[in-house]
Amino acid sequence: MAGCTPKVLWASYRSALAKHPVKTQALTTAVLWAVGDLLSQLIEGTEKPGLDLWRTGATALFAGCFIGPVGHFWYILLEHVAVSVFPKGSTLYVALKVVADSVVECPLDVAAFFCFMEFFKGGGIEEAQKKLITDFWPTYLAQMTFWPLYQWFNFSMVPVEHQLLVVNFGCILDCTFLCWANSQQGWADKLLLSVRGGNIQSF
Repeated sequence: MAGCTPKVLWASYRSALAKHPVKTQALTTAVLWAVGDLLSQLIEGTEKPGLDLWRTGATALFAGCFIGPVGHFWYILLEHVAVSVFPKGSTLYVALKVVADSVVECPLDVAAFFCFMEFFKGGGIEEAQKKLITDFWPTYLAQMTFWPLYQWFNFSMVPVEHQLLVVNFGCILDCTFLCWANSQQGWADKLLLSVRGGNIQSF
């Protein structure tokens, strides 16, 4: 047990990150997104008995193959661009990162996730387009109530090499929401109808 203290685990993580940054980020991202999907399934209720481990596996696969590697290089690029324009740590430096992340990386992640999950379920281009038309904007706008403030803290306080890890802990909540939104076709319209009908609990 003494070998599994938080201090030892953190040292092991930093060592792995230094030796294999992309692989470490990919694995960490896959695990945390899998946790998010499992939480989402618990929130969704009892429409299906048990847990859909295939869906959890698909979510982890997407996170490990896309979110982790892309996020790793994205934050390095973002740092390079921001520090070349504004003094490191300045308000404008942080603001540039937050805006760029909000208008480039965040919508890309949402769109890619919805498309991947549609393809995983056996759908095609038409089904993916329908999902994007129906749920992309409500989901993206909902994310904008959380991520800009969270990323302001991240970009202000956290070293670049650990920013994706901090994002991924936020992604436990975000992935829970994304997986839920992915499983609810037209979720924003359903929510609005439930609120108007005074039957929010049924939603």
